[in-house]
Amino acid sequence: MIHKIPCFELKIFVDEEHKEKISEILIELGVENVVLGAFDCDIEAEYDPSKAQDDLYSKHLQSSPMSLFNEDREYLESVKNALISLLPKISLTDVSFELVTLEKDWKESWKESFQPIIFKDKLVVLPPWVSKNDFSEKIKIVINPGMAFGTGQHETTKLCLEFLIELPVQKKLLDVGTGSGILAIAARFLGYDFVVGNDLDEDCIPIAIENEKLNFGDHKIEFTDLLINKVTHNKFDIVVANIQAVPLQKILNLLKDKMDSCG
Repeated sequence: MIHKIPCFELKIFVDEEHKEKISEILIELGVENVVLGAFDCDIEAEYDPSKAQDDLYSKHLQSSPMSLFNEDREYLESVKNALISLLPKISLTDVSFELVTLEKDWKESWKESFQPIIFKDKLVVLPPWVSKNDFSEKIKIVINPGMAFGTGQHETTKLCLEFLIELPVQKKLLDVGTGSGILAIAARFLGYDFVVGNDLDEDCIPIAIENEKLNFGDHKIEFTDLLINKVTHNKFDIVVANIQAVPLQKILNLLKDKMDSCG
């Protein structure tokens, strides 16, 4: 059981154009790990499969405050006071602050929602802080999600994993919107000879590659941030796409073009 340690958040409300300047001041003060803004990842956004994805969420970040997290409230108070004294020197006065208490262990509590999940008594998905030796399943997948979607906890990911386990193994698989790489990694473990994982989010590909290394130690999967129609390989036996309905509907024809058969 995780011991709940109160954490404090200092919110800094400032125009988007001045966030970088505030960040520079904080660095000079020796303050690190500043969050420039955060937002709900489930915000719906327009998607155009014919061109590269823009930074769809910038406008949402503009209204988000900068944040500092620490277990020491007095420390955050001192940071706030230091900023208040320094801001007039750079003619920046339209800044406000809010110091709030978060009743959770900010370093560890997120792990509570990432528990091992067993699929069909054949496959288990584990976080890296859990020992593989505690599980008897033949396939043991270790996933460190980082900033990417996909730990096996979400219902759609569970359904995709169950589908792959039940499906007769074929040769080539394309994983669209690979996120953490979990479905691509599972496919490789299940016996697919050639697997490609695609994601337009540039942050996902390094995370997926790291998870690939965690599980295989070397290169077993081809991860790419190319658009679907730019992926050089064609005629996959299986295409999985664990993404939202709106973008999925827009790329269905492109996915069909990548399949060996559409019966």
